[in-house]
Parts: sequence; structure tokens; C-alpha cells
Amino acid sequence: MKILERLIVGTLLVAVIAAGMYGYRYYCDHRKPNFSQEAVIYVRPGDSPASVVDSIARKAGVLDRGSLERAFRSAGAPQPGRYVIAPSMSSTAAARKISKGWEDEMNLTIAPVFRTPEDVAELLAAQLMAPEEEIAAALKDKAVLAAYGLAPETALALILPDTYRVKWSISVKELLDRLYQEYQKYWNQERRSQAEQQGLTPVEAAILASIVNEETKYQPEMARVAGVYLNRLHAPGWKLQADPTVAYCFQYTLKRVLNRHLEYDSPYNTYMYEGLPPGLISCAPKACLEAVLHPSTEPNFYFCASPALDGTHRFARTNAQHEANARAYRAALAKLGK
Repeated sequence: MKILERLIVGTLLVAVIAAGMYGYRYYCDHRKPNFSQEAVIYVRPGDSPASVVDSIARKAGVLDRGSLERAFRSAGAPQPGRYVIAPSMSSTAAARKISKGWEDEMNLTIAPVFRTPEDVAELLAAQLMAPEEEIAAALKDKAVLAAYGLAPETALALILPDTYRVKWSISVKELLDRLYQEYQKYWNQERRSQAEQQGLTPVEAAILASIVNEETKYQPEMARVAGVYLNRLHAPGWKLQADPTVAYCFQYTLKRVLNRHLEYDSPYNTYMYEGLPPGLISCAPKACLEAVLHPSTEPNFYFCASPALDGTHRFARTNAQHEANARAYRAALAKLGK
């Protein structure tokens, strides 16, 4: 009888110890915070649980690696994405977040520094999982762009420089849909009416805004530049004669636009062909779009770089005034030996 009692007591003791160990392990895996610092973890397609554990351990300062490894064995395969691991999270919370694909959104910043689909693809791919080549191809694909009412030459109109909240693993299709959402939000009925008052469609406004963007970065005079080009656009017998469109024909490799460059035969050469070029020559920042929608009403037809050489311009109504401004500018350059 004593032997049986001892056996029962021993069995109960083992069970209690086992339950205690299980309870402690459960607490460690499911409840106990297991990280010493916040970290951002990027998981790419094909990353193994072991590589993800290594990344978390390295960046988040894991306190109990065994607990984290157990959690990932139970959670399943990690899903691609960008995840924020907080110090307050348990191993199971972190593993479940990554295996379920509960991604944290990030700021996607589109700076107004691009001139071509390749430029913007590089800018976006540097911040997202999507490959640069895939983004660039989509921005040149007629069928893809037709869904947004655009064409390859006007694709840049879809992209309004700004900061957006997106998932790092966003697909190219989802990205374009997101950009189109913002495009539609910007081009509300009020702005469409403002464009119509200038004799433009939203896409034509973006084309002109891209020229304004290349002419000046000084926001206070953007509306005056836009006003000059709108005056030319609507005046009989006038061409836009915008130097940046010629520079675009030469992939912006020219240091200065010379008379011989004006003879380059391209629909983008606004010295040769009337009206707007067929597409954007760079991005169209919102400030430039607003300048086109709210242009100066001054009857100026000319502008020239200021002799102050500070990036601003002098505006003129007549060719004689313009020539005087141009002479002053050339004199300032000569004084500097340029």
C-alpha cells in the first residue's frame, strides 16, 4: 500500500511539475514581453522562419530566443511584408503577426524629382518590395494605363508628389490603384472646372504644370510662368516656345538650349509645333498644378532669367522689353565670365 501511495504521490508530483513547466512556457511564449527594443522587420518572399527569427533577434534584441523559435514553429510560414516589432510583444504575438501577414503601413514619399517613368520607378522601388523593372513596365503599358484613362506619354500625370500610407508589400496593380485614388481625389469637380476655365483637361493641365516645374522652383512666380504659357497657348499664331521641352528632346543633357537645338524635329519641341507637347516632360507637383489652375492674369508673353542670377525671372509684355531683360541677363553672365 505504501508503495502504491508513493507511486501515486510521485505521479502527481511529476504532473504538477510538468504542468508548472508548461504553464511557465505558455506564459513566456504567449504573455511575457520578449524584446528589448522596437524594430522594423522586412520579410521577403521565400524567407524561412529561421531567417526571420535571426532578423528579429538581431534588430529587436530578443530576450528568449528559444521562446521565439517555438512560436514560429507553431505559427506557420512567414508572409512577405513590413512589420513593426514592439518591446511589449510576446513571441507568439510577433510570430502570429508575421505568419498572418498583418503588415504595418509605412510612409511612401514621392518627391518631385522625377522626369521619366524609369525615374519614378527607381524612386518607388527604393521604398517598396515591388521590383523597379515591373513598376517601369506598368507605366509604359498601354493596356494597364488605359484603365486609368491615360497613355504611356501621360502616365506621369497619375503620380502626384506627396506622402502616402501604404503597405510595403503592395503590388504594382495595387500601387497604381492607390495613386489613381489620390488622382481622382485631387481632380475633384471644382479643379476640373478650374482647368476647363483655362481651356484644359486635367491631363493637359498636368502637361503644362510639368513645363512650369522645369522652368522654376520658385513658388511665388509659378503662376506668372503658367500665365505666360497660357497666354501663348490661346493667342493665335503663337507657339509655346518652352526651352524645357527642347531639353526633354535631348534627355536633359544640354547645358544650354541653343538655336541649333530648336531645329530638332520632335512633337515635344514647342518651338517647332504649336500647342502642348503630347505628354509630360517631368513630374507635375501640386504647386505647379495650382499655378496652372490659378494663373497670373498679367498680359505677359515673355520671361527671362533675372540678372540677379538667383533663379528668379523677369517678365515682359513686349519683345522689346524681353530683349532688354535678356541683355541684362547676358551682361550679368559676362561679368562672371560665363
